[in-house]
Amino acid sequence: MNAPNAITVCRVILVPVIVYLLYLPVSWAQWSSVGLFVVAMLSDVADGVIAKKREQITNFGTFLDPVADKMLILSMFLALSGLGVIPFWIALVILWRELLVTGIRSVASSKGVVVGANWMGKTKAVFQTATIIAAQLFLCYQTTGPITDDQVNFGGSFVTALATLSALLSVAFAGVFVYWNRALLFEDI
Repeated sequence: MNAPNAITVCRVILVPVIVYLLYLPVSWAQWSSVGLFVVAMLSDVADGVIAKKREQITNFGTFLDPVADKMLILSMFLALSGLGVIPFWIALVILWRELLVTGIRSVASSKGVVVGANWMGKTKAVFQTATIIAAQLFLCYQTTGPITDDQVNFGGSFVTALATLSALLSVAFAGVFVYWNRALLFEDI
């Protein structure tokens, strides 16, 4: 197994650890969850850079890398909604978008067409990552010590606003993605 694939496998293994630590109601665990999430997201960048630089792009890595990303992002949105930090409907919108785009890519693949990532997917990923980190930090500060009701209200409102923006971007970019790939979807109708 080459280095980029090993990094991706490690990211997959980290997902349940990150979620488990997030659910522990002690500050060290939740802070560790934040740190491991950041490491996992940086590893996503690292494995891609290494694979391209060393020309180690493999079918296994091409398959597993986006799966690992989806596992991490979806697990975190669902976990954070389960903890009441992010509204559940937002986690469902993120899940819906991922299933829709993955479905379109599967249809394209069955027709021998590769639909790669673009700037919209990367922008969406940045907003989702920022949302997850903000939500984790908000949870950490609540667990760490006393904060005022005003701080809780502001932090909760900020996280909800950021999560809503992530959901809206996900829906808008999914709409553009469907439009761009409409020929693949509707050629049999």
